[in-house]
Amino acid sequence: MLDIMLYSCFSNMLDIMLYSCFSNILDIMLYSCFSNMLDIMLYSCFSNMLDIMLYSCFSNMLDIMLYSCSNYVGHHVVFMLQQYVGHHVVFMLQQYVGHHVVFMLQQYVGHDVSHL
Repeated sequence: MLDIMLYSCFSNMLDIMLYSCFSNILDIMLYSCFSNMLDIMLYSCFSNMLDIMLYSCFSNMLDIMLYSCSNYVGHHVVFMLQQYVGHHVVFMLQQYVGHHVVFMLQQYVGHDVSHL
């Protein structure tokens, strides 16, 4: 599989690292160092299992998290996260074995980064 790294140093934008080391395993790390964003780590360690860990480093945030996940069906993974803390975050990942990766991120805190 391809290794993909996208990096943004601009304010209100996420630093994104996508790393795939096997045809049916995808390790994903999304990191945000800004005060109005969550730190999100998604880790998949088995071909039929997706472990999700959501972490907010600000204890005074009231986080309402809605998530849906469909695990590997064949080698097809679709993950969607919607998280509302006064800002609207939509994250969608579609990953296909065969070196075809489609990644879309929309994050609204004054900037549109859907082109990532």
